[in-house]
Amino acid sequence: MRGVRKPGIKMGLFWKKSDTGEAKRLIEEGKRALDPRQKLACFDKAIHADPNYAPGWNNKGNVLLSLGSYDEALECCSKAVELSPGYSYAWNARGNALKNLGRHAEAVKSYEKAISLKRDYAYPWNGKGDALRELGQYSQAIACYDRALKIKSFSWPWNGKGMALIEMGRFEDALSCFDRVISISPTFVWPWYGKGRALEELGRLQEAARCYGTALKIDPELRVAETRLNRISANLKPGGSQCGWKSEPDAQSIPLTANNFRQELADLFSNAQGAGRTSIEVNSGELHRSLGGYPGPNHRMPVCCDVMYQEMRDGDRILNAPEKGKGASLTIRYKLPRTGGDALPHREVLPDRQAIPASLASRYTKSMLIGQGGFARVFMATKSDGSVVAVKVPIALDPSTGRSFIAEILNWVHLDHRNIVRVVDYNILPVPFIEMEYCSRSLSTIDKPVPSPEAAMLMLNICEGLKYAHARSIVHRDLKPQNIMLSEGVPKITDWGLSKVVSSASLSASPSFTAHFAAPEQIRGDRKDERTDIWQLGVILYELVTGRLPFTGESMVEIGMAIVTKVPERPGAVHPDAQPLDAIILKCLEKNPKQRYQSVVELQKDLATYLKANYSDSLKESIRINDLHRSAYYCGDLVLICMKAGDLTAAYKYAVDLARYPAGDVRAQATELAEQIKLRIEMGAHELPDELVQKAEVVVHQVRVR
Repeated sequence: MRGVRKPGIKMGLFWKKSDTGEAKRLIEEGKRALDPRQKLACFDKAIHADPNYAPGWNNKGNVLLSLGSYDEALECCSKAVELSPGYSYAWNARGNALKNLGRHAEAVKSYEKAISLKRDYAYPWNGKGDALRELGQYSQAIACYDRALKIKSFSWPWNGKGMALIEMGRFEDALSCFDRVISISPTFVWPWYGKGRALEELGRLQEAARCYGTALKIDPELRVAETRLNRISANLKPGGSQCGWKSEPDAQSIPLTANNFRQELADLFSNAQGAGRTSIEVNSGELHRSLGGYPGPNHRMPVCCDVMYQEMRDGDRILNAPEKGKGASLTIRYKLPRTGGDALPHREVLPDRQAIPASLASRYTKSMLIGQGGFARVFMATKSDGSVVAVKVPIALDPSTGRSFIAEILNWVHLDHRNIVRVVDYNILPVPFIEMEYCSRSLSTIDKPVPSPEAAMLMLNICEGLKYAHARSIVHRDLKPQNIMLSEGVPKITDWGLSKVVSSASLSASPSFTAHFAAPEQIRGDRKDERTDIWQLGVILYELVTGRLPFTGESMVEIGMAIVTKVPERPGAVHPDAQPLDAIILKCLEKNPKQRYQSVVELQKDLATYLKANYSDSLKESIRINDLHRSAYYCGDLVLICMKAGDLTAAYKYAVDLARYPAGDVRAQATELAEQIKLRIEMGAHELPDELVQKAEVVVHQVRVR
């Protein structure tokens, strides 16, 4: 019996009763800490206080995940689900650990368990998508990403979906996804890398190089981006033009792309003409494989047809469509322009509308038509220094065009703001042209509907550019998705051709406007002012969040009557996700300008109120799961939202919080920013100068990349 008593004595000396309350307190203390070591110390103490309290193990696992200690993280998360099998957050964290260890099939099972416990939990859907993508199950992965995005719009599933689309050869669709991520998280490195890959596959090598360069600015250690950037640089001529590809490229050359193939076809076409041949044959099996299979709507056939049709004259046609050859090869036969007795009657050769005017061509190493409206054509052009610009050239050269061109330049050239497309150069000789900042896409090209928080953030930033113009008494009067460009996720207003200085020309007999986006006062020919722009912002926001326009009709007359007389359907009734923005949109769309927002600043305040509530919830969630990177991101967004909306007190609060994340010089800059906001509060200011907002954007960016 003496031997039996010893364990009892030992237990009496060393056994300690679990203290769940103390464990909870320590976990909350750990969540508030910013340094990972402090967090781990708190969670270790929590586990010591109550070894059977699962959140202690799970929170420790999350910190270890952020530190890259995946084996230890897996042990902690596995312990958490053992103690609490219904703990969805722990199952998700366990899936993350398995995924990072390359155990993707096991990760899928762990994510599925988390989903079964909490089906509206977006993160395990995203994690499952990542794991399936690594397993090569791209369609299933995209379905998971879409499910995650249906629950919550955030960066990771958009990026994962883009990467899956690249593997499926759907490069244009992938670009759309990466641009969406960049608009949400400009300092997230992987969408920049993914966008570079997609652009490289499409043959847009200089754009790809810029994306890889941006990725390396964010993460200088990203070797895959460095390798691809070096490979592109080696295959670009000094002037920035692309080298032609060889039939047997060496191991160091860039992958064959659709753009390379266009060049080969053009060369073959020219050689065949010179030799008097009436057909050409192209066997390009290697390229065929790289583009992802036998020609379809998104593959080679339209590329080939497009190139050949540009070179052939009216009346010529393809002799026979591409036929699938043996293995992966492809044979293409085209009929070339007739010569001799079979030639078509002579026609006057008209200027090539696809090419930049010859008198401007010497300014650029290459150019390409990217858009055309009723007034002008727009080209993407590369200058001798390698920079890419957009060049706007009037279609017709007559006195009316000259007046319109001068009117556009008079206002636009004086607007210098991050959310307005910048004019680089302009002249009326040798032909009128405007050289401006190049943006890769516009709001008209993005998939709709857009989640309400993302649409509201876009609109808040569009308002920044418009607020700048309105402060100079300039109204745009033709705002529409095609005139809101996107550059690296930043919205920029372009096409100021209908803009007017309010004091001198607010009444006009000119009916110039875009029908679907016209305000009632434009239809009636009444006074136009800043509130006209606010109406058009309302139409843009309506379409963004619902996927359809508020006013439609079979003709301009029907559309105009609807705008003047009909009440638009509530956005939330069209698309439930739009409901939080109903009141804001409908106030923009009041028929009577006096009942709309009276200034862009008023609109920004209501957008900011909605965004603050949304981003505050996201900030709390990121703090709860100990994701320092995401919490710094959301905190930075809240600083900028509040500064732009003029909520100085809230801006100061979040700026103080933001300064706790970085160290060294960046912390000093963030602290200085908070002090400058505080100083303006003490001075009784109600708005912050543009310079301080721009400084805040720089500081927020630096905090995010640390």
